[in-house]
Amino acid sequence: SVSALELLLESCSSMTDLADKITSRIKRLDDFIDKSVADIAQDIRDKEDTATSFYIDISNTLAALSQDAEKKESATWITTVRGLPQSAERWTDAVDAYTNLCASLSKAALQKSSEAIIAAGSRLIDAGKQMYVEGTEKYHALMNLIPDASRPDARQYPGKLLSSINTFSQYISLDVSTLQANSDMLSSGGIQYRSNIQYMQRKIGESIADIKALASQTESLAEQARTQRREALQAQNQIYIYYNRAEQAFRQGNYTSARSNLDRAGTLYDNTLASLKRDAGIEEETYERITSLKQKIAEKQKPLLVQEIRVYKNRAKTAYYAGNFEEASVQISEAESTRENWGKFMDVELEADQELDRLKNLINTALALKSGKELDKNDPLYPEMSQILSISNQLYTQGRNLMAEGKKSEGKAALTQAKNKLNELRIVYPRNQKANLLSMRIDQVMDLNQFNATFKTRLDELRMVNYANNDSVAREAYSDLQDLHEISPDYPGLSDLLYKAELSLGIRAKPIDNSSKIEAQNTALQAQAKLKEAGRDSVQLAEAKRLANQALALNPDNDIAISVLDEIALRTGSDAAVVLSASDEALYQQAVTQLQSGNVIAANASLQSLLKKASNRRSAKVQKLQTRIEGMLN
Repeated sequence: SVSALELLLESCSSMTDLADKITSRIKRLDDFIDKSVADIAQDIRDKEDTATSFYIDISNTLAALSQDAEKKESATWITTVRGLPQSAERWTDAVDAYTNLCASLSKAALQKSSEAIIAAGSRLIDAGKQMYVEGTEKYHALMNLIPDASRPDARQYPGKLLSSINTFSQYISLDVSTLQANSDMLSSGGIQYRSNIQYMQRKIGESIADIKALASQTESLAEQARTQRREALQAQNQIYIYYNRAEQAFRQGNYTSARSNLDRAGTLYDNTLASLKRDAGIEEETYERITSLKQKIAEKQKPLLVQEIRVYKNRAKTAYYAGNFEEASVQISEAESTRENWGKFMDVELEADQELDRLKNLINTALALKSGKELDKNDPLYPEMSQILSISNQLYTQGRNLMAEGKKSEGKAALTQAKNKLNELRIVYPRNQKANLLSMRIDQVMDLNQFNATFKTRLDELRMVNYANNDSVAREAYSDLQDLHEISPDYPGLSDLLYKAELSLGIRAKPIDNSSKIEAQNTALQAQAKLKEAGRDSVQLAEAKRLANQALALNPDNDIAISVLDEIALRTGSDAAVVLSASDEALYQQAVTQLQSGNVIAANASLQSLLKKASNRRSAKVQKLQTRIEGMLN
């Protein structure tokens, strides 16, 4: 009995330690406050969750302690005590109390162990569902990046979409891997909970499968985005062939080549816009690079352009004063073409160049008066008419010689034949100078008195013409004056009449008297002073320009006025380019396409959207489009 007592006391002491361990674990479990489901999901995603392992460790510890209590309940010494005589009843009661305590501790530990493993699994199940909910939200946000298919003008950004899909896939992959790793941790739970653990792992697996399905739904979308982006990149690469050439030429200072290649890039941009719009990001990047280089070229080339136009004007003046009106016209056309191309490049309507217009009017008048006076070698009738003129000259020479020899009958016959031949040419070219002069010389040889009378009568008629009208009558009269002057340059009053006619017609510049030169100089100096004050103020620049043009009207060769106009062109040109935004450029192209397809109403709607921006209203091409649309609507 002494031995049994010692064993009982020893076991009770051991049981007290076991009870302390069990109750302390249970208290830790009961006191543990888990986070919200959303926070649990984020901790798992960030690999910062420790609660699952806490629950599993507590479960395993309590399960082990439960087994310890169970073992104590069936210890050998207890069987020995139970075999003592009935006289040891008090020992039996003590053993019963001990074993009941062991059973209670074992049961309590096992129950809490089960609760802990279920808590570990349940929180993972809930976290899996939460991850799926959050993944679904991100999936829907991803779908919002896809443009509305019902809107043909919707901007598409497959590059951004691909980036978002990749981010989403990484997010899903992380959720799957971390959730799976935590699910695998449950397998370290007690074998007695195997069925529960497997059930919970299946539920977690369902969430994992749902999460994976979200990623798989984006695969076809990603492939479509890649296809769109490839198409846009191919178009961009074609454009960049010319863009890169333009950029290289710009760096080398070859601005003409830079502009030419950039124009090609711009044309290719317009032609491939449908492909570029497959990725608005690429479209915008391409457009911004083109327009940025365009502004740089404009800034550098504007001074050279002003110089180039000045050269054309000076060449035109020189050719005009030399009587080479055709060459003068060529130089004016070059100046106009240069201005026109610049305006197109800058997408602005350039202001009228009054100096250029004055010079052009002079040259055009001279050309109009000269028109038809000479045979054109490119005329299909030139060989035939040239032959007629040659034969007529031969007959005239023959007739004149015969008349000089006294053979008047034969001479007049040859001269009459020559004149009849000339009439064949004059029917086609009534203003041909060589034919008219030869006809007059024939009349002069055939009957000098009659010729002189006719000459005087015609000259008197020509004195009555109002050459300032510059109409067909005035131009024909001037042509006759030239012919009369060619025949008899010393005829009294003829040279003076011809000179005055040229002044009235505007083909000869009026002589500039000293008072006009002084007034022009003073006006030019006013323009120069106004220019110095103006800076880039548009109102003051306009006033300086008006004064400079006024000075040139008085004296076309005033150097100060010319330099003022060139400087104004420099100040108002480099920053005058109109650049539509990429989206507005796309809207402009859309309006053009709609108009070409006959949908004027839709084109007008697109146009009105463009016109909402004040800067777009300055665009020359937008203005032209507006004119076309309004013309079709009215």
